[in-house]
Amino acid sequence: MADANISKNYLENECQALGISTDGVKSDLVQRLRKHLKGKNRAFSHESEGSYRSEGGDSNTQLLDDGLETTEMQNLSLQAKTLKELAYQSRKGNAAGIPPTREQSSTHSIYRSEPTHAQTENKKKRPLLNEEGGDQDLISNRMLIEFKRLENAMININDKLNTVTAHVQGTRHKVEVNETLQWNQEALVAEGYGWDIASALPDTQDNWSKGKDSLIEKAKTLVEVIKTKHQRIYESSKSSNFGRWND
Repeated sequence: MADANISKNYLENECQALGISTDGVKSDLVQRLRKHLKGKNRAFSHESEGSYRSEGGDSNTQLLDDGLETTEMQNLSLQAKTLKELAYQSRKGNAAGIPPTREQSSTHSIYRSEPTHAQTENKKKRPLLNEEGGDQDLISNRMLIEFKRLENAMININDKLNTVTAHVQGTRHKVEVNETLQWNQEALVAEGYGWDIASALPDTQDNWSKGKDSLIEKAKTLVEVIKTKHQRIYESSKSSNFGRWND
């Protein structure tokens, strides 16, 4: 990376991430970052200052300190070193469990080749859309199976009721009739037709024909209600997902 590529915008982002003022020109920002880094890492600042002090001696400490600040503001190479150290400190903090700010995530890509936020979000969405499409197929298949089961029930229910009718008519005593009707009610419920259908069975043998017709009508109504309900759910879900995919 060329030193000249260090922009003021990058410096401002680093200052904002650390809570440092962004006022002033580029050299002011570098100076603030440098001072912040001295406080965070004394060993680094001592090493930088020692190279200057070894030449002038203790008697020129104040003069060399002033010269150090001037040199730092003008030396792009030292700016790059400061920023690299700052990025290293930030990465150490993130490794310890401190989440990076949005500014840090974008500016640190200068030093590390990382996927952008948009790329990461795009990767997350792709499998999600595929899963949703698969779910829609699964829902549709389940609905078709349910419709088929209900249609088969409608085809078989008339034959079943004819069998029940013959059974009821074959009894000779009212007690036996009632027991037979009760048994058939429980059998219908056990097969999944529900009490709403089973309750249409007649109370007496004389009313059986009327009860049988009522039972068939209730079964037909139930099939239509369930079909309509599932169809509305399917259409609503399909419309909702279509809108989401086109956002």
